[in-house]
Amino acid sequence: MNPPDTSPTSALRWVVPLAAGAVGAAAGLVWLRCVYLVLAFRLVTDPGFDPHGYGLVAGTVLSVPAALVTAVAVPFVFARHQRARVARITTPVLIAVTALLWAAFLTA
Repeated sequence: MNPPDTSPTSALRWVVPLAAGAVGAAAGLVWLRCVYLVLAFRLVTDPGFDPHGYGLVAGTVLSVPAALVTAVAVPFVFARHQRARVARITTPVLIAVTALLWAAFLTA
């Protein structure tokens, strides 16, 4: 039987995906909250709900860095041979939805 691998690189094989998953999940939740803020404040017809539009502005502006961190962190959760495919799927989706948020902001 082989002894367990105690090299520093074997520890990184476990730590990097876990840390990337935590960062990606946190940034993804922030991004989803931004999506909710923009849609909620954009679709409400009551002017007293958000008279100054701070929710719409904050959600739109914060969606960009949250989407960027999510797009960078999420591929590192997966195995090395799957990272390019995951990045090709997640990045355009995040860019498209964030662009729609900016369109909703600019047409408000």
